[in-house]
Amino acid sequence: MITSLEFWAYVGKWSLIGAVGFTLLLVLAIVTKAFQLARDEEGQLRKPMPLGGRILMGGFFLTIFLFFIASVYFGLYTKGIRTTFWALWLMNFLIFFAVLLFDTFIIDILILVVWHPDFLKLPDKEMFTSAAFHLKTMLPGTIFSIATSFIGSLSAWLIFF
Repeated sequence: MITSLEFWAYVGKWSLIGAVGFTLLLVLAIVTKAFQLARDEEGQLRKPMPLGGRILMGGFFLTIFLFFIASVYFGLYTKGIRTTFWALWLMNFLIFFAVLLFDTFIIDILILVVWHPDFLKLPDKEMFTSAAFHLKTMLPGTIFSIATSFIGSLSAWLIFF
């Protein structure tokens, strides 16, 4: 069974990898202007969302799912570390939640709202000027984290354990 040290090492390592990977995805989305496929000028999801936006969102969900599979494979399975399903879910939830916190407080609030760098050419819309706008996403983001980490953990558990 997994030890406390292995538990926290897994959560810490994969939270860091997740934050770096998420940042790289954001940079790629900014460079390619992919955000415009799914979000309008106010930062809200487009309604109706065009096919390109749906494909982008589907790819994002697939990336999250594959991240959970890879983290369990490389972080636990190949090292012979076994765990219960609920411990696996908790670890994966903590990873997802850490990335959510990183996104909200570092990327969204610190960089987009507080720093508001000129080189990004951000419009003066609520999404880029209000910390409250981003803090409101924490509850839905946490609920999404719970559900997504459950599905990812269940899939990894069925594959590897």
